[in-house]
Amino acid sequence: MGTKDPSYSDVKYVDALIGPDTVATLPLETLNAYRDHGNPAPRLEDDLETARQVPQRLSALGINLETISAALEAEGD
Repeated sequence: MGTKDPSYSDVKYVDALIGPDTVATLPLETLNAYRDHGNPAPRLEDDLETARQVPQRLSALGINLETISAALEAEGD
């Protein structure tokens, strides 16, 4: 769950995905960055209503999450 875009914080995704009963794998570089300047707090359930609307909004734009997910899984191999 490293950040590939250098314009983003190197802990962007770690911060956003902290929540109860979760497990995440991190590249060592990201883990060390989080240890250095992460801000631990449960955020995974922040603004759930907006999060629930995202799949519908993407679909309305013609973005198929199943297709994208399959492509990302294939790239991750």
